[in-house]
Amino acid sequence: MRGKPELTNEQHLKSSGLDKDYITAWSYGVGETWSLIIPNVKGGASGIIGNTSELENADPNYRQAIAQQGSSYWGDQPGTSGPVYVGVLVAFLFILGLFIVNSKLKWALLAATILSIMLGWGKNFMPLTDIFIDYFPAYAKFRAVSMILVIAELTIPILAFMALHKIFTKKEEVKKHIKAFYYTLGIMAGIMILFYLMPSSFFSFTSSYEDAQFSQMMRGENAAQITAFIANLEEVRIAIFKNDVIRSLFFLLAGTGFIYLFLINKLNNTIFITLISLLILIDMFGINKRYLNNEKAGNKYEQWESKRVAEKPFTPTNADRIIMQDPDENYRVLDLTKSTFNDASTSYFHMSIGGYHGAKLQRYQDLIEHNISPEMNNIISALQSGQGYDQITQTLAKQQVLNMLNTRYITYNPEASPLINSAAYGNAWMVKKHVFVENADAEIAALNDNNLKETAIIDKRFKDDINENYSFDSTANIKLTSYQPNKLVYEFNASSNQLVVFSEIFYSKGWKAFVDGEESPVFRANYVLRAMSIPEGSHTIEFKFEPTVWVVGEKVSFASSSILILLLLFALYREFKASRQKQAEE
Repeated sequence: MRGKPELTNEQHLKSSGLDKDYITAWSYGVGETWSLIIPNVKGGASGIIGNTSELENADPNYRQAIAQQGSSYWGDQPGTSGPVYVGVLVAFLFILGLFIVNSKLKWALLAATILSIMLGWGKNFMPLTDIFIDYFPAYAKFRAVSMILVIAELTIPILAFMALHKIFTKKEEVKKHIKAFYYTLGIMAGIMILFYLMPSSFFSFTSSYEDAQFSQMMRGENAAQITAFIANLEEVRIAIFKNDVIRSLFFLLAGTGFIYLFLINKLNNTIFITLISLLILIDMFGINKRYLNNEKAGNKYEQWESKRVAEKPFTPTNADRIIMQDPDENYRVLDLTKSTFNDASTSYFHMSIGGYHGAKLQRYQDLIEHNISPEMNNIISALQSGQGYDQITQTLAKQQVLNMLNTRYITYNPEASPLINSAAYGNAWMVKKHVFVENADAEIAALNDNNLKETAIIDKRFKDDINENYSFDSTANIKLTSYQPNKLVYEFNASSNQLVVFSEIFYSKGWKAFVDGEESPVFRANYVLRAMSIPEGSHTIEFKFEPTVWVVGEKVSFASSSILILLLLFALYREFKASRQKQAEE
C-alpha cells in the first residue's frame, strides 16, 4: 500500500502500514490449521464444486445446483488457491522428532512452527497479531497474514527429516523411544478416526460469509428451499472431507508401517528409504496435482499453456466486445461479474475501475471502502430489484464517485449488453465552485454532501495553488486528445478563468502539469483526483510523468554511457597510435 493512512476514524484498526482489517482479511481459520495433515478440511481452492463423485450424497434434485453454485472452499478466508499441506507422514515425523532428536534445534523449530501457525490465524488470534503489527518492523506491510505459514512449511519438514535421519542411522537408539512412536501414531490416527465418525462435532461446513448470505436469503419466500440446499451442500462437503481423512489415514498407517518394519529389521536400508521417499512423493504429488494444470490432450496431461493461451490469456466476453466498439477509448468500465478489486482481467481490454495491485494507493483504497463499494451495492440492488431502464439510469446518476471516475460502462452479465452510464462526468470538467476542507476525514465525507459535477472538494493545504478568481463558463470545453500511460494531452477553450477537475488519480511523486509548455500547479480535488486553475483562452494542457528518480537515473545513465564511449575511443586511439609508432620504428 502506497501512502500512510490519513483518515482518523476507526483508529483502532489503523497501523503504520495497512489497516488491520485489510491485513487480516486472509486469516487462516483455527480449524483450518488441520489442513496441514488433512488438505480438504475446509475444501480446496476457491471455485465451484463441479461434478465430483461426492454429489451422490446429495438429493438428486439439488445436485446440479450444488455442482454449479456450491463453493469448493468453506474456510475463513475470502478465497484461496489451495490449502497449506505439509504431508501427513511428514507431520508424524515432525512430532516424533520432538522425542527422538537430541539436537536443541528441535525446540527452536517447534517454537517457529507454533508462532507461524498462531500468526497465520490473524484476526482469529488478535492479541498476538496486534503485537506484531504494532511493534515488529514491516509486519504491517503484509497483504495476507496467512503467508507466514510458509515458515511452518519449512520448519516442519526440517525436523521431520532430522527424525528420519535419526531412524535411518541410529535404529537401536530410536527403539528405546518406541512408546513415543506408538503414542504419536495413536493420537494422530485417533484424531482422524474421530473426525471421520463425527465431522460436524468438530467443524462447520459452511463459511461465515455463506452463513451471512444464506441468512439474508432465508428471509425471502424460498426459505424452505434454501434450508434444503444448505443441508445437501453440507452433506457433499462432509463427504469430500471424509474422503480426505481416509486418504491421510492411509498414508499415515502405510508410512508408520514401513518405519516399524524397518525398526524390527524386516526392511533393509535401501528398501526402507525408497518406500518412504515414494510414499511422501505420491502423497504430495497427489495433492499438488489438484491445483496444477490438470487438462488432458489425448491421454496426456498438458504441463504448459499453449502459445495461443500465453499470448492471449483472456477471451473477451460479449459485453467486452460491445464496449470495445466505442470509438472513444478514454472511459472506464466497472465489471460487477468478477471480484472487482481482486481481478485484473477487465484491465486487459479496458480502463477499469477495479483491478489488483499489491501496492495500491492508500487513498484509492479509502475511496473503495467508503464510496465505490457502497455505490456498487446500490447498482447491484437496483438490478436485483428488477428496475426498468429509466430507474436504472436515475440510480446511475446518483453514484457521484463512480461518475467522477468516468465510469461509462457497467458489466453485470458477461453475455449481455453492458449498462451505459450517460451520467459519467467525462475525462475532465469545469466546476462552478470549490469547498476547502480541513483534513482527509472532512474531504472524504464531503464527497457525499456536495454535487461533484459542480463542486470541487479541496484540502486547505492546496489553497496557495488555486486561483480563486474564476467564473463558470457554460460554453467552455475541454477534450482529451492524446492518452499515453505517462503523458496526457488536453485541448481547452474558455472565455474566462476556469477551475478544472481531471478524472485522473493525483500522484505528486512524478506527475507534472504544463499549460502551453509552461509548468503549472496541479493539486488534489475530490480526495483522489487532479485539479488545475486554467486561464481564459485556448490552451494545450499536458500531464507528464517525470519522477525525479527517473530523470536523475537517465542523466546518470547518459553520463556513464558517454564516459564509457570516450574511454573506449581513447583506448582505440592509444592502440592505433602505438601501432603507428611500431610501424615507424620498423
